Amino acid sequence: MSALVAEKVGEPGDVLRLETRPVPTPGPGQALIRVRATPVHASDLHVLRGRYGFSPEFPAVGGNMECVGRIEALGPNTEGLAIGDRVVVAAVPAVPGPSVDGTWQEYLVADQHRLLPVPPRLSDSTASQLAVNPLTALLLVTRELDVQPGEWLLQTAAGSTVGRLVIQLARHLGIPTINVVRRRAAVDEIKALGGDEVICTEDEDLVRRVADIAGPAGVRKAIDCVAGPVGAQVSQALSPGGELVVYGALSTHRQTDPAALTLPLQARSLIYETKTVRGFWLNRWFGTASPPDALRALCEVRDLVTDEVLTIPQGRPFPLAHFPEAISLAETPAHSGKPLFTFEEAPEYRPGPLSQRQDTQRPTSLRAPLRACCSSACESARTRCRPRPRGHASGRPRPGKRRRTTAARTMPSGGDRVAAAQGREATVYEAYENTADGIGGMLMVAPNGLNALEVVGVDQGLTGQPIHRMAMTDGQGRRMAEFGGLTGLPPSQVMWRADLYRAVRERAAATGVRTVYGKRLVGVEETAAGVSAEFTDGTRVTADVLIGADGIRSTVRQLIDPAAPGPRYAGLLGFGAYSKAEVPQARSDTMYFAFGEHAFLGYWPVPGGGTAWFGNLPYDEPLSAEQTRATPSAAWMRFLREKFAGDVPGRDLLRGTDDDELLTFGGMEILPSVPKWYRGWMVLVGDAAHAPSSSSGQGASLAVESAVQLARCLRDIPDVRAAFATYEQLRRGRVEKVAAQAARTNSQKSMGPVATKIMALLMPLATRTFLTPEKMFGWTHRYRIDWDAPVVPS
Repeated sequence: MSALVAEKVGEPGDVLRLETRPVPTPGPGQALIRVRATPVHASDLHVLRGRYGFSPEFPAVGGNMECVGRIEALGPNTEGLAIGDRVVVAAVPAVPGPSVDGTWQEYLVADQHRLLPVPPRLSDSTASQLAVNPLTALLLVTRELDVQPGEWLLQTAAGSTVGRLVIQLARHLGIPTINVVRRRAAVDEIKALGGDEVICTEDEDLVRRVADIAGPAGVRKAIDCVAGPVGAQVSQALSPGGELVVYGALSTHRQTDPAALTLPLQARSLIYETKTVRGFWLNRWFGTASPPDALRALCEVRDLVTDEVLTIPQGRPFPLAHFPEAISLAETPAHSGKPLFTFEEAPEYRPGPLSQRQDTQRPTSLRAPLRACCSSACESARTRCRPRPRGHASGRPRPGKRRRTTAARTMPSGGDRVAAAQGREATVYEAYENTADGIGGMLMVAPNGLNALEVVGVDQGLTGQPIHRMAMTDGQGRRMAEFGGLTGLPPSQVMWRADLYRAVRERAAATGVRTVYGKRLVGVEETAAGVSAEFTDGTRVTADVLIGADGIRSTVRQLIDPAAPGPRYAGLLGFGAYSKAEVPQARSDTMYFAFGEHAFLGYWPVPGGGTAWFGNLPYDEPLSAEQTRATPSAAWMRFLREKFAGDVPGRDLLRGTDDDELLTFGGMEILPSVPKWYRGWMVLVGDAAHAPSSSSGQGASLAVESAVQLARCLRDIPDVRAAFATYEQLRRGRVEKVAAQAARTNSQKSMGPVATKIMALLMPLATRTFLTPEKMFGWTHRYRIDWDAPVVPS
């Protein structure tokens, strides 16, 4: 294999040589990577010059940061990875820590905890630049400084790669930025990127301008990549108690005089205003972070880039043999595009006895199906706030004219169930690159949802934890009310979202429904005979009907009606976890709802010991799932333990929860009434049309119901628009009544200690009179769909 090797310390152009070396063999817990692209960072060149924070043992392969490639072989005891996986290698040497192979070579060996699988939609250029600059931006803003929404962040070198990423991330998190540049020509560019304020040191006084912008409150958080006099001015501009994190020294990069490598701080300012100035170095962070913590941070970065919150400019490819040109470009000020060493696909690697090659390719045929169903984006990331069942419904289709149906989606919803239940040829176009196996938390399927799943044959082999009754308590564990199940109905089932997804997906596949991954919908074109869907990769498919099963942030909904409302924040943040603690006398067939002094808690004992719980916390600022995940779990757990400190059993359940068990779902949302459920050949189903708050306990059940009812309408009513109108007439009143009830439930979760005490006094009387189980749940849980009954147009 080819490798770019430095024989000794010196100028890169003088000491680098192209060599041929043997392909290495992975050891235990390692993988052999066939490199596809690896960047040339300025820090890589400083390592070779001996002017960086560590020095490898020479001769050394260059490139000490990151790359992307495919796994060619696995060493013994390597778990969670497969041959053929495309992965980012975080090759940043940990300090302190063992040496790491350089990336400027065709093959390298890496430890499994340094490997991050990446989706196909990310180019090699983007993926190869994930592990250094975007990670640095994320750590500086969310870990090192923990900048909060609405809080000013001051940064130097705003036009640098990290500086631009900080602007994008801050804008996503609601953090206003003051950005320092040294050239007047860069001001408009930074503002166009999203920088709120820009200071040009070429003709402006930094300290005075910061004071003018921030006002009396000043700026308490700053990051600096310049050092020297500019870094010193930033420390002066901070308000008392402010923090400055220095992560670079651009003003010293060409300096060799030790006296010039300084950051001239004012001692009086530091002492009397108790300011803090400290350094950040990614290598030392890797040396102190645990492997799981490092991998979690890398996953956050990958998701932010995949969801296009952060964008990384395309690099400029160079063959390894052209390294002088690549190094020259890396040294050029304000160059466009990071130089990348890229490698042609090699002949198939023939592994030794450690591994065997596997075929990991998926079918990629885009032959148009006969009917189209589109589901696009339930949430912007896949953990994700409130999972929905995903897949195709099956059932007993009746003969009829076969139509083409397309479903586009990015999260589980009802479109595929519709397609299979119709008995038409159908294809689901999934925005995400892979299946959703193992993704998401737990959800409840009520008796009405279980009935709808049974109608389409998804009930076989689907098991959860039966919940026969519900109990309400106050914040001290005192019982306020208890509701048993309804006569003649099966109990609700609590199950993993992934188990429901698997069952629906397998049933869909059994009925012949095809799913195509990596197809995010961006536009449609309707004709007199059907609809054409366009995806981000430029491909198109044509079908008779497009079913938008693309979740609460539906693209199809906006295509049907650009004025359609989006989701609204319900004033609560959602959390969940498993606790090792057990609540005395709690029954495993009962779900408990505790109305605490500051927050609401639901919990139930799980088989095998311990307790599953979910919490809803009143919070003024709406936070997305990504924003909540940007705060470390340990910080959220400290916050939650404080809120539940006076509650029973919340206090003990939170104490028994490990920090890394916490699931953060972001703000709970509810979808207002959607005026238009259909237009032309397009129609909405599931969360795209109606998304009650998760407080309803009906989100999954309503999605399945709507999917089956839409399928019945399309089966029995030849005129598509009449079928859509009938479907809406069957569903709108019911789902909006559930949504209204969920909104009332949300308000009870944040009603405060006084109202909670009043409710505790009134609840016993209410449950003996008008709040009986039948009156509360009968109209939702007893809903049944007769699949064989013909549908009459409305």
